[in-house]
Amino acid sequence: MRKLLVVVLAAVASVLFVPAAYAGTSSSACSSEGYCAARVVFDDHGEHLYAHDERADGHGVYVYYERSDAPNDGEFTNRNGAGSVVDHNMSMPEGSTISYYVCRIDGNDINNCSGWTHGTA
Repeated sequence: MRKLLVVVLAAVASVLFVPAAYAGTSSSACSSEGYCAARVVFDDHGEHLYAHDERADGHGVYVYYERSDAPNDGEFTNRNGAGSVVDHNMSMPEGSTISYYVCRIDGNDINNCSGWTHGTA
């Protein structure tokens, strides 16, 4: 009987004292030319930024970001052509935030930038 009581109490305690899972927020943004030629997606599961080149227009994708858990800003590009995706693994701790925008890039010319978008790991 005592063993049964210990098992029941352990089961009840495991249900009552399980920490809530942290719920991050995924998000995305598109370049501002009126159609989504350059798109970036933040996936809170694994903390990845994906730069999508959505249009065969000769322009690449430029992404600029700021993270709450890192002292320096970052940037990366996708110059692989239409239909390509570049995965940028952020490796962020849970609860940290990211702010970013996406633009089209042609050589060194950056244009048609989205507004700032935010996500939480």
